[in-house]
Order: sequence, then structure tokens, then C-alpha cells
Amino acid sequence: MVYTVFLSSQSIVRINYDLSPVWFEFYAMNKLVFYTTLGCHLCEEAELLLQHLVSVEAVEVEAVDISSTQELVALYGIRIPVVKNLATENELGWPFDYEELRRVAGASEDSEFLHE
Repeated sequence: MVYTVFLSSQSIVRINYDLSPVWFEFYAMNKLVFYTTLGCHLCEEAELLLQHLVSVEAVEVEAVDISSTQELVALYGIRIPVVKNLATENELGWPFDYEELRRVAGASEDSEFLHE
């Protein structure tokens, strides 16, 4: 039997009681920034991919409306939607698919444990 324990919004521990001795894995939760704005139909498509990612991976997503500052409009105005991994500083601009999103998020290959 495998239990997933959320220690905080930043970390996850996986405990497997079927192994002897008890086996622990520690996972840091990846933080992503989703640069978007209202009325952006491509951003709506990207948001669906992000919602799926959050449901199956240890990621946290913060949506930032680029219209909030001129600096963000200058940086991302013609590139949105853009997803940025805060740990690696890697950015992914549209168009992207789910697998590209998983890679920039730093999702592990065996992250399906969250659904056991």
C-alpha cells in the first residue's frame, strides 16, 4: 500500500508500506508561473493543459495577468501563453503540447504514484 503525504505546499513524501523496511521518497513540488491575460483563447487552451498537469503531477501554478504591468506586457505580450518554471527559469511559449509542458515543469517519469 502506498500513501502520499503532503508535508507542505512545497513538498511531498511517498510512503510505501509494502516494502520492508518502510520506504520513503521525497519530492519537491515544482512551481510554475503561467503568464496569461483575459480574452486570450490560446491561454484558455494552455490552461486546460495546466489543469490536467496539476491533477497528476506535483506542481503548483500561479497565473499572472500580464496586463498588470507594462514590463510584463513588453516581455510576454506577443508570446503568451507562457509557462515558466521558477526553479530552472526555463520558459515554454505557445504553441506547446502536454509532453512539452511536463518537461518544462520538471515532472518525473514515475510521477504516476500520486494516483495510487
